[in-house]
Amino acid sequence: MRFSLIVLAAATLASAGSVFKRHNDFDVPWCAKDCVVKADPSPCKPDDTACLCVNPNYYKQVVTCVDECCSPEDAKKTAEVAYKYCEAAGIDIKEPIPKCGVKCVEDAPNFGCDPTDDKCFCESKDFIEHVELCFKEKCQGEDLKNAVCAGEAVCRAVGVDISPWVNY
Repeated sequence: MRFSLIVLAAATLASAGSVFKRHNDFDVPWCAKDCVVKADPSPCKPDDTACLCVNPNYYKQVVTCVDECCSPEDAKKTAEVAYKYCEAAGIDIKEPIPKCGVKCVEDAPNFGCDPTDDKCFCESKDFIEHVELCFKEKCQGEDLKNAVCAGEAVCRAVGVDISPWVNY
């Protein structure tokens, strides 16, 4: 779970699904609402904003549709709304893992996983425990909460629930 660099970009519009479904009164372009409704959020639940914010498959579907159906101005408005909702869910789409925790993920042993295989890292209890311990040593307060939130969300986005292993 090197938390692929895709994660950094993946969130730009990803949370829009849960945002649009729950907040129809927001100033979101109609063209984007249709894109979000059609996008497949799996393995995330449609109302799991943090997971959607780091789900590259969902992101790709939404962005492709928005690029095809919306003007550049509407696409920008959509991204701004998505950013706000990801942030409210504890995910900074520009840097999902707080700076205090980035080295924890980058410097963790591979535990037999290919560096590009986030699912393998998420399934490795040793990796998760190693990163969690480092998060607790390097991060505090809101940064610790956001680091754990981002880590759990990345794993949910690849279909793995690590919450039983995390003792935050």
